[in-house]
Amino acid sequence: PSSPSSPSSPSSPSSPNREDIVPIWRNALDLWQRREVRTGIRLHVLQQASGINAVMYWSPLLVASAWSGTKEAQGEATTRLVLLASMIPVAVNCAGSWLSMALVDRGRRTTLLASLAGSITIMAMTSLAFALDAGGLPVVFMLSAFVAAYSVGLGSIPWLVSELFAPSIRAQAASLCAAANWTANMLFTQAFAMIDPSLAFLLTAIASASIGWSLVSNFPEAAGISLDEASTLLS
Repeated sequence: PSSPSSPSSPSSPSSPNREDIVPIWRNALDLWQRREVRTGIRLHVLQQASGINAVMYWSPLLVASAWSGTKEAQGEATTRLVLLASMIPVAVNCAGSWLSMALVDRGRRTTLLASLAGSITIMAMTSLAFALDAGGLPVVFMLSAFVAAYSVGLGSIPWLVSELFAPSIRAQAASLCAAANWTANMLFTQAFAMIDPSLAFLLTAIASASIGWSLVSNFPEAAGISLDEASTLLS
C-alpha cells in the first residue's frame, strides 16, 4: 500500500518566482515596441493635449479672467455668476458623453477625427477671443463648444483603445495607456496654468494638431467587428 501523502494546503494560485518578476520600466519598454500600444499611448496623450482637463480645472479662473475689465464685471458679473457660467461646460460635457454612446459604434475613426478637428478649431478661436478681450459670454460659449466637440469623440474613444490589444498584453497595455494619460494630464494642466490664456489655448491647438496628425494614418476602424478581429488590426 502506498504511504499516506502529506497534508496538502488548499489550492491557491502559485506566486511568481522572484526571477520571473520583470521590472516595470523594462515591461513598459517591451510594450512600447508594439505598434498598437504606441498608438494607444499617443491617443491618450492627445486626449490631455486637447486641454480638456485644463478647461475643467481652471474654468472659473478662465471665465473670471475673460470677464474682468468688461462692463459686465462692473454690473451683474459677481462671483456667483462666474461660478454658474463656469458650470456650463461641465453640463455640456455630461450631455456630450451620452451622445458619444450613439456615435462610437457608427465609426470610431470618423467620430474621432471629427471630434479632433472641431476641438482644434475651437481652441484656436478661443485663443483669439482671449487675445481680443472679447468678454465673458463669448469665452463661455467657446469653452462649451470645445467641450461639446471633445466629448463626443476624444472623450470616450481613447478608453476603447484596449480593444486593439492582443489578449496576452491587454491588461498591462491598458494600464500603461492610463498611466500615460494621467501623466500628460498633470503636465499639460500645470503648464496651462502658468501662461497667458490666449497663448495656452493656441499651444493646445498646435499640440493637438501635431499629435493628431501622427494618428490619422495609424488609427484603424474597429466598429462593427469582433474583439478578436480588432486585436489583430495593428499587430
